[in-house]
Amino acid sequence: MLRLLSSSFLAIATFSLGGCRDESSEPLEIERTILTDGVTVESVGHQGIQWHVITMDPAKAKPSIRHADDSGKPLRDFSAFHVLARTSNESTVWMMNAGMYHADGSPVGLCVCDGDEVSPVNRDEGQGNFFLKPNGVFYFTEQGAGIIETSEWPLTNLPPIRCATQSGPLLVQRGQLHPAIRPNSPNKLIRNGVGVRADGHLCFVISTGPVSFHDMATFLRDQLRCPDALYLDGAVSALCVPKAGINTEAKGLGPVIGLWE
Repeated sequence: MLRLLSSSFLAIATFSLGGCRDESSEPLEIERTILTDGVTVESVGHQGIQWHVITMDPAKAKPSIRHADDSGKPLRDFSAFHVLARTSNESTVWMMNAGMYHADGSPVGLCVCDGDEVSPVNRDEGQGNFFLKPNGVFYFTEQGAGIIETSEWPLTNLPPIRCATQSGPLLVQRGQLHPAIRPNSPNKLIRNGVGVRADGHLCFVISTGPVSFHDMATFLRDQLRCPDALYLDGAVSALCVPKAGINTEAKGLGPVIGLWE
């Protein structure tokens, strides 16, 4: 029988879980705030837990995944991503970690940044959340976004891929929860993930307190109305939204997804 494994197990396996989050104060509650055209952030409650939710209209704003500097060295820390943006005369609208990674910051699975494949798709069997099949791929093209099972990658006749990330488990697929998700699982962590609504809008979410996969999957499916949703990571999960006063510094990360303009 499949068993959901917490990210604390992954630290013993192959993934880096180093990070830094300031938990010395109560989570910031955010009223719905427009960050830029087509992008909002707000706090949403679900079953006693507060979530921060970034909603994006892909017709107006397009997320990116970033990983390394021009020399190919992984950036690892939110502060380094800020510096990279400034060198391009950009500012950070928002960013969060984009999936699981090895100790050196390299992605465990598929990672596409600005159309370039940084890491290939990973169809291996293994231990830990990433390998809890079905796992999946979030991808974004100039025509919109999707989340599919890893075995379906790559889809035929897709426009050029702008960015993509592979992770697991695939929390919700066509409205159905992952078969291994249990309502009463004791494995709870601060977690982040992404869902795609039926209207094509994207929902990037992070919990402000420990949650189970069931908590996260039902939040994305039932409250945010996302028929497809992918878990990105836990324990190290962090969000930075300067305009909303979320200025978290997270360290020891892998790829990061967000919006810079």
